Amino acid sequence: MYSESTLRKKANAVGYSISKGFVHYLGNGYPIAYREVGYNVIDNLNNINVWGCYNEVYDHLWSLEDVNDFIKSIYQDSNLEF
Repeated sequence: MYSESTLRKKANAVGYSISKGFVHYLGNGYPIAYREVGYNVIDNLNNINVWGCYNEVYDHLWSLEDVNDFIKSIYQDSNLEF
């Protein structure tokens, strides 16, 4: 698995960016932050989060390993060397 900074560079190279932050519970119209750190992956073309790193209730759900797996799958789908 790559480091966070390397994953950021690899994500940017294929049109994605990585956002690190606390997990937020998005209920009752306002967010509640937990002390657990997680990641969102953003599609730079559409400027929206990739489904899976958030859901109807939480954001920043992915671990660094999840981000690594997602970026790796993008590289594989594009026939690029990861």
